[in-house]
Amino acid sequence: MSGLKRTAKNLLYLLLGGIIASGFEFIIEVLLARRLTDTGYGYWSLSQSIVIYILIFCDFGLAIYGAREIARFRQNVCEYISNVFALRTLLSVGTFVIFTAVVLMLNISMELKLLLILGCSWIFPQAVSPEFAFQGIERMEGIAIWRILNFFFYLILVYFLIHDRNNTVQVAACKTFAAVLAVIVLWPLLRRMTGFSRPYIFRTSRWPEYLRVSAILLASVFVIKVYYTFDTLALGFLQPVETVGWYNVAYKIILQFVGLTLILQTAAGPVFSRLRDDKIKLQQAVYFFYFLSTVIAGICCGLLFFLSDKAILLIYGIQYNASISILKLLSFSLYFIFIQVGLLTALAFCGFERAYLKALGIGSLVNIVLNVVLIYYMSYTGAAVATIVSNVVICIAGFLYFGKLVYTPRSELKLTFGMGMNFTVTFLGCLLLPVDDLVKSLIFTGLFVLLTLSVYRSDILRITKTFITS
Repeated sequence: MSGLKRTAKNLLYLLLGGIIASGFEFIIEVLLARRLTDTGYGYWSLSQSIVIYILIFCDFGLAIYGAREIARFRQNVCEYISNVFALRTLLSVGTFVIFTAVVLMLNISMELKLLLILGCSWIFPQAVSPEFAFQGIERMEGIAIWRILNFFFYLILVYFLIHDRNNTVQVAACKTFAAVLAVIVLWPLLRRMTGFSRPYIFRTSRWPEYLRVSAILLASVFVIKVYYTFDTLALGFLQPVETVGWYNVAYKIILQFVGLTLILQTAAGPVFSRLRDDKIKLQQAVYFFYFLSTVIAGICCGLLFFLSDKAILLIYGIQYNASISILKLLSFSLYFIFIQVGLLTALAFCGFERAYLKALGIGSLVNIVLNVVLIYYMSYTGAAVATIVSNVVICIAGFLYFGKLVYTPRSELKLTFGMGMNFTVTFLGCLLLPVDDLVKSLIFTGLFVLLTLSVYRSDILRITKTFITS
């Protein structure tokens, strides 16, 4: 199977798994938001936004490093799996002990202490998560199965065990136990696909090298998480806890679409790593992913904006009416998230992790400053505006670093402006129509697709043919 066809096949696996897993995750969040009420859901969201930083440190960037190196040196797959698992497990044990001791000393409610400690236990099954190994060998069906199992078990536990506000603490235990079950079920598949089995290959002498390179990737992942969670943290400290629930409801919908960018990134990363020394093939691969992400960006952004009212009221109910305006604003940030994913992934997997970190760092710094200032004066609206602006900044920084270190992205820039004009004209035209938002969304999608087909017909035909033959 050719490289492009294999990439298309992996994308289809990830897309199918992502749709199913995201569907499960979305149902879980709806159940939690409804059953825990806005106060309980606010506490749960706040605890998770803190715990996620602990998970980042325990991973230490080793997942990205492991996937990148396995893609380049497939013959050493068992060695990388053994050492990444060992390092992440050691980091998790030490971190959990320290984190638990610190939490117990904090002057916070016992409910929040239990949420944080139980939530932190999730790092142990994540330490032996096989995702990076499947990504490195480009067997994305393994990742799809892992994600589906994780959220399937989580959904079952939440549905039967979480009934009301009094069960808030139990949610953390459900999440951890679901991940443990997923690891147990998936272990035989990992061994069959990778040949990973005893005796394990531990190279402790190489651990400093692992940690040195992955530390830069750790900083990048940390910056990404700051970017995605700082607004929630700032709202939790500067506004009433209900505000966190309103904002998080809208953000959860956005994250379902962000999951598509993670699918593109997961499939593209090992391809870019494998082709990093072949400039012509690398250019073809980057444009392939960039074109896909740009088209998806326009469709998702427009649909989400026009259907915000119906999505919030239908899924969450009238008590989350304040989330509608948040979702409308955040839909624009989604456009720039899709645009940046291709170039940033190329930087990370082609050996330019420092530039990747710098681009994300600049955007996250802008995000932090704007959140602190705007949330104080504009509450959740300020958080949404800060997200949009910081995404634009990351896109600009990504283009600049990519052009300096990889190649000048003339085709990608041309595509960005062309698709941007297409989106702007179609969006403004539909916005002014005196019809229902549902009708506007349908008209927007149809017009956007028709304009894209008329201008980029050859690119679409080539990509479609690749997917069909794969």
